[in-house]
Amino acid sequence: MQTKEVNRNIPENRENSTDRFRVRYKDKSKFDLLVVNICRLKTNETQTFRFTSTELPEKDSIHFSTSIERGKFTVHWQGISNIPKTNKGTETKKVIKNKKKKKEIESFFPIVGKQSVVLILGTIPGKESLRLKEYYANSRNVFWKILSTLHNAEVETDYKSKTDFLKQNGISIWDVCQTAIRETSLDSDIKDEIPNDLKDFIKSHPTIRIIAFNGQKAEKLYNKYFERFKNITYLTLLSTSPANASYTYTEKLEDWNRITASP
Repeated sequence: MQTKEVNRNIPENRENSTDRFRVRYKDKSKFDLLVVNICRLKTNETQTFRFTSTELPEKDSIHFSTSIERGKFTVHWQGISNIPKTNKGTETKKVIKNKKKKKEIESFFPIVGKQSVVLILGTIPGKESLRLKEYYANSRNVFWKILSTLHNAEVETDYKSKTDFLKQNGISIWDVCQTAIRETSLDSDIKDEIPNDLKDFIKSHPTIRIIAFNGQKAEKLYNKYFERFKNITYLTLLSTSPANASYTYTEKLEDWNRITASP
């Protein structure tokens, strides 16, 4: 069964809002099951909705909204069409054709550490991460190796063990971009990005004292959309990506040691 999965994060200031947000599925003939994950950032609570392609209306999207009802976080949805109508059929086809050329990718939900002290920010998942739905899934990316070495820990290779390791050590990870257009896994190819709501996330986790950028591109994107918090130390670290081949593993490890050395 071919599955299309879409993630949406709801910041605290949007929990009880009449504003709707759109989840697009475009051509429903290309998948059998649509899975929509709605994450409430305040509590990291996730509600999942599943729609078979036969249940979906002949439209290109579903609209969602959220509310707080009797203290409970509630998600509402309804189908809606967003394809523009025009008498110039050839022009409509041209617009749709051009859109298909662009490959929009989406970030994952954040991994939130217990009483998190460190927030590590990347740009947006690469191709291998998107395929496996795991942060830093490329076997040549030294992210997990560096973090386990810094904490003198032996981390199992399965993804759950890796994420549990982060949580237990008060480390959160996320990406600056929620969505972006990128044909390759290179950060230099990121275009038309939309940021995650990092401002609300950081405010919702007041124990964070260090924000570490996994590479210079993550820092540049953060500075483009957000101001820096005065009570937080910001570190720009060498990218753990295999594309950053100018530095050895030892050099990267030494640079990342600043996370543990920072107050």
